[in-house]
Amino acid sequence: MSKALKVRVALSLLAVLSSGFCFSVDAKPVGKGGKSAKPAGESQQSEKVGELFGRANRRAMAGDHAGALKDFDELLRIYPNNSLFFAERAHIHALLHQREQALNDCRKAEELGGKSVLVLGRVAQARSCARDNEGAIVAYTRAIDQASPQTKAFLGRLYTGRGDVYARLRNSKAAAADFAKAIEISPQFGYRERARARTDARNWQGAIEDLTECIKLSPDDAELFRERGTARFVLKDSVGAIDDFDRAIQIKPDYACALARRADVRVRLKDKAGAMKDFDRAIALEPDNAITYVGRAIGRAEFDDRKGALEDFEKSLQIYENSSVYLCRAEYKAKWGDLKGAIADYTKVLEYRPKDANAFKERGQVRLRVGDLAGAQSDLANAAKYAIKETFEPPLVF
Repeated sequence: MSKALKVRVALSLLAVLSSGFCFSVDAKPVGKGGKSAKPAGESQQSEKVGELFGRANRRAMAGDHAGALKDFDELLRIYPNNSLFFAERAHIHALLHQREQALNDCRKAEELGGKSVLVLGRVAQARSCARDNEGAIVAYTRAIDQASPQTKAFLGRLYTGRGDVYARLRNSKAAAADFAKAIEISPQFGYRERARARTDARNWQGAIEDLTECIKLSPDDAELFRERGTARFVLKDSVGAIDDFDRAIQIKPDYACALARRADVRVRLKDKAGAMKDFDRAIALEPDNAITYVGRAIGRAEFDDRKGALEDFEKSLQIYENSSVYLCRAEYKAKWGDLKGAIADYTKVLEYRPKDANAFKERGQVRLRVGDLAGAQSDLANAAKYAIKETFEPPLVF
């Protein structure tokens, strides 16, 4: 979700909700010379718009935000006063970290369709993604006030969206109230979303409690067992984690993610044969999953298979170059005495994170070991320079 995956793209639900009216609301399509298109061409034009809108949704869901942006640009050329398209494009701009463009599109959407629950909900999501917290709360509140109680799924999503913003603002009381309302409207959806939010807040025990409620309602959902197993793993409940991963795999035998996570637990339990069997099976099912190669690399390193560990680290980097992988490999190289290799990996980390105090500190310590006193002094000075002064902040509980 990884960091990059923590931003949720909820276009599919909104596409369904909007399918009956989004091309006719606000304005007619513009034809040549700025005049309205003739009735004879409206059907063909609407078909083209439908195809563009569907493709924009698919591209966004697949992570091709640049492609989705081009489609929404074209949709707005055809329908220059369509509030929903402005709201949708605002969200894409936010996902691309184009904050000002996102907020400009939000304002335009609100001007054109300020009374549409769908548009307000999408604007709220875009503002939240752009970290306009106050604006997001206002938009979510307006959408909630105007939403029909009959649209339970959509209303529940509005409450959890606003709850997410309150949690970001560390307003635990308001967040708790919104998630409780979502649970009241739609228990399965509400518990699942609160479990996700609690996971983001590192409230692992709370996430386990919510996932347990979800499992009662959907006992054959393998993903729920996988999520609860992961939370239990973080809390070092290896027995509980194994039980959950076992259950997930019983429901879905080819569940690569559950196999990989069970392998992580087995590494902790020193079960080399079981861990390698699970990692191998997960990689056979998903050969391009970089995270699984990192997991197996750590497992092999812990079981003293240095050659295999280095091969897996390299394979992971070939699939997806990531500073965290370099950092992990650097730690093992330093431990194994490959000091030049460790320095090279820490240097690579600092290309991605030029102000990472810990990376400077670790590289400085390795440089001391190779006798590079000047380099070590420089690194340790930078470590002190960029060190974040830790302040106590109570955990967010909701």
